[in-house]
This record gives sequence, structure tokens and C-alpha cells, in this order.
Amino acid sequence: MRGIMSTLFQPSANASLDRNPADDRWFHGHVSTPVASGAHVTPDSALRVSALWACIKVISESVAMLPIKIYSRQPNGDKREERGHYLFDLLHDSPNDNQTAYEWKLQAAAYLSAHGNSVNEIVSGRRGPFSQLVPHHPDDAHPRITPNGDVVWRVHENGTYRDITADRIFHIRGTPWLAPDGVKALSPIDVEREAVGDAMAARDYSARYWANDGTPPSYIKHPSHFRDKESKDNFVRSWQAAQGGRNRHRTAVLEHGMELHTISLTNEQAQFLETRKYQDVDIARIFRVPPHKIGILDRATFSNIEQQSIEFVVDTLGPWLVCIEQAIKKHLIDDPQYFAEFNVNALLRGDILSRYQAYAIGRNWGWLSANDVRSMENQNSIGEDGDQYLRPTNMSPADSPAEPSGQGAPRRTNQDGRRAFQKPQE
Repeated sequence: MRGIMSTLFQPSANASLDRNPADDRWFHGHVSTPVASGAHVTPDSALRVSALWACIKVISESVAMLPIKIYSRQPNGDKREERGHYLFDLLHDSPNDNQTAYEWKLQAAAYLSAHGNSVNEIVSGRRGPFSQLVPHHPDDAHPRITPNGDVVWRVHENGTYRDITADRIFHIRGTPWLAPDGVKALSPIDVEREAVGDAMAARDYSARYWANDGTPPSYIKHPSHFRDKESKDNFVRSWQAAQGGRNRHRTAVLEHGMELHTISLTNEQAQFLETRKYQDVDIARIFRVPPHKIGILDRATFSNIEQQSIEFVVDTLGPWLVCIEQAIKKHLIDDPQYFAEFNVNALLRGDILSRYQAYAIGRNWGWLSANDVRSMENQNSIGEDGDQYLRPTNMSPADSPAEPSGQGAPRRTNQDGRRAFQKPQE
């Protein structure tokens, strides 16, 4: 896992190469220009902002933990799990020789949220035409539009380039409406460069402040003047040596009537931590991540934690999951009968009392069987007897004939064949 995470967000190998104006990367790579705060913002440099890293981490890990399966749509509208489908093992167990399904989904979701794109090469092999999905760093894969309108991807690897036709590329776009070339989407970090740059500048300011032991700037006032520039420079060097490094905060002696003056910080400057806190919330807003998910607990409560968890699944993860599911349907599945779907039940489960109360309602009103309940609790079935659906004795179809009442009235029969006796009318 450490190896996957260490390579996941590494800058592209091309970053160390000399940029050639004839090279696509000169035009499409992340050649950063400073934002208003002076920071150079790229998807890689922005990961040093802890709130942004936490947002990408919580999104990618949440997506990665969800199983994805292949289903077929039945004539009656039901869906059936298709374990024999050629994509089932690929997406559920091992997409390629180097990654587990968890690692591949983690990387794909991280690339989507940080770079706006996930680019995977479709490799044929022992499992057929769709034997492996091999990921490429988004900065190392660029689309070209040929004169006849076809898309060809130029991929950089091991210092060389090669072209791959679009039918051998599995491309997921996180923000398709932000695709300047019509193919590759912009990164959310690129779109919100100013907000991310503000957070980076605040982080750097904080680092410089504490590197100086939190000591505000100061100056020394001389009653007259130094004899020459050399003597002034010698004094400055000796003062910095006596009061810098390990000698910070030691007792100092000033001679010749010199005075030390400290430049005090304003209240606003001293409270830059509040600024950083606001910027963390601003970063969470970009990714639509609830602040409590990245450790901002100022206004968090535990009275509605179940509802907050549901909102995270629906509002934060939901769009990403649908994006990946439909990309699989578009690029990897030819038969319209089949589709891919994430199972989010594990994230939507409430506490045990709430779950059991919901199961009891569904069981008593007839839309859940005992085996349905056991399956949702990850338990084995109890055989055919567990597949029976009950119906309350006082319920019957609206178009059924009215039943006579009174002493000796026919007795109703439940769906499972048991008799339900009516109380005779008095």
C-alpha cells in the first residue's frame, strides 16, 4: 500500500526532462504560473495542503472500499449478478498484474478528484480482449484529434512516447463540461487555483513564522551611525550569530546607546490560524466533502451522525460512483443488457437498533423475507423456508371480492398457506 500511495501522486517522469517546444507536454503539461498569492499551484504541489490531501484521501478510500459488480437486467426489470461476465473478476478482484481491485479503484478515484481524469490502457491477454486495465498518470497521457476526427492518445512511459487508439483507452472524466479540447477534463485544482493558492501561501507563512520561533520582526536603533558599511555589516553578522540558531532567546547586550525595538503584530496577523481554518473549509467546499470528514469538528455533533453519513454517500460519493459506472458501461460493455454498479449498502447502514426496526417493518409488511434480511446483514440464508414473504392478515388486494363476515365466515389464508382466523362479529 505504501508503494501505491508513494507513486500515486508523484510528479510525472517528464518533469525532470528538458521541455521541447515540439513536445505535447509543452502545451498540455502542468506548466504552472503563480496565482495572486504568489504560489505555484499544480495538482501535485497542491497535495501539500493538508485539507486538500484529506479530501482526496477520504473520497478515494471511500470509493475503493465499495465492491463493484456486473449485473444483467432481466425481462421483469429485476437485476441479476453475473459472476461469469468477463469484466466481473477484472473489476471485482484484480484489474491488472500489479494491483488489487482496491488499489486500482483508490488510484482511479484519486486521479479523478485531483487531476479530473483517470486514463487506463486496455490490454488483451489470458482473460481475452479485456485482460487488464493499466493506469497511466493523467499528465503522461494526452489526446490528439486526427484530421478524420478520431482520437489518439499519446502516452509517455520510460522516456519514450507511443500512440494508443481510443478504443484501447478506458478514460473516465470527472468534469466533462470542463474539457478545453473536448476530450480531457480540467482538474478541480486547476479550476480553483486561487483558493488553493491562498491555502498554500498561508501554510508557507505559518511555516516561516514558526521557523523563527514565533518571534515577531525587530530592528535595532543606533543613536548615531556606524563608521562605515563594513562595521555595520560586521555588527549585523555578529548579532545574528549571537541570537540565531541555538542561541535564540539568549541574553543580549547592546552598547553605545543602541536600542532593540520589536514590530508588534496586529490582532488580524496574530490570528492567521483562523484564516487557515476558513481556508480548510473552503477546500472542503470544492470537493463537497463535509468538514467533519476531514477533521474539522468545530460544529460537529453526534446526534445526527447517521444522516450526515447518508448525505456524504449521496452528495459527495454519488456523483463519482455514477461517473465511474457509466464510463464502464460506455467503454467496456457492448451488450446493453449488462451494467456495472457499486454496492453502497455498507456505507448506508445505520446503528443496529435502527436496522432491526427497519427489517421488522419490511418483514411484517411483506416486502422482505428472512433471507433478504440475513443477506443484508452479511449472514448465510436459512434455506427455502427463509424465502417466504408474509402478508398481514387484515390486508388483501383492492380488487378482491369482499368476504362475508359473521359467525361461520370463511377463514382467510395467508400467503404461506397458514390459516388466519377471523373473530366472529357479535
